[in-house]
Amino acid sequence: MQVAERPIGMKQAPVTGWRERKRKRERNARIVAFTALALGAIIFAAPFVFMLLTSFKSLAQADKMSPLEWPHPFVWSNYADALAQMNFWLDLRNTCIIVYACMVGTLISSSIVAYGFARLNFPGKNVWFGLMLATMMLPTVATQLPLYDLYKRLGWVNTFYPLTLPAFFGSAYNTFLLRQFFMTLPSELEDAARIDGCSTFGIFYRVFLPLSKPALMTVGIFTFMFSWNNLFGPLIYLRTPDKYTLSVGLAQFNGLYSTQYGLLMAASIVIVMPLLVLFFVAQKHFVKGIVLSGLGGR
Repeated sequence: MQVAERPIGMKQAPVTGWRERKRKRERNARIVAFTALALGAIIFAAPFVFMLLTSFKSLAQADKMSPLEWPHPFVWSNYADALAQMNFWLDLRNTCIIVYACMVGTLISSSIVAYGFARLNFPGKNVWFGLMLATMMLPTVATQLPLYDLYKRLGWVNTFYPLTLPAFFGSAYNTFLLRQFFMTLPSELEDAARIDGCSTFGIFYRVFLPLSKPALMTVGIFTFMFSWNNLFGPLIYLRTPDKYTLSVGLAQFNGLYSTQYGLLMAASIVIVMPLLVLFFVAQKHFVKGIVLSGLGGR
């Protein structure tokens, strides 16, 4: 059997033509995506750049509120004056106390409740879980007045107790997030631990918690951000300057008739820096915790 020879002068169609077109489409798609992300980054970074430039402006120049005007000259003393005016170190100490207590209380209480809803069986489990989720729809202002009356009767006004103790009673959102993560862990780990004689609390402490570091870090980041930026609670319950937090001290720059924008932006830059550092350091764990907990749109 003879194979027909290709006629002389007839060129063979290129086999790699479709691959080149595919690479070209992928390259164009990457260019479009990179351009869109770059524009989005510029738009979202513009307020921070404006705040940074304003922090170096004089009082007269900052009052113009011109985002494109460059500081001339750079007033470096705005940072020292802002920190001195707001009693920065005392406010930082108070804020750290509240943030640390809220993080410890939230991680302990929310993880225990989430483990119960995810791995234990008890009567009315779904009903109680639904009631817990329903509390997320209740506005905070609806419970603020009765809570204030309760804390006033207990003598907790102008103390850190109203801002820290509620964290030890769990959070509906954080409990839901941790429950979703606990439900993804295989039941074989729990069965093996029970065979080895581990108790229910031992399974939670020795098996589930070590495997839940991404979700726990996500909850910790959420709690840190909320407690660090919280203004509403400290403004209501704290009365004396020695109890003020950074958010309350920052709000004092907003005067009734005028605002010192240079000092305000300088203090804002200093206060927002821990949040930026925390986000960039823990970004990988934060995204991983969101995906593994089932809240990433899967």
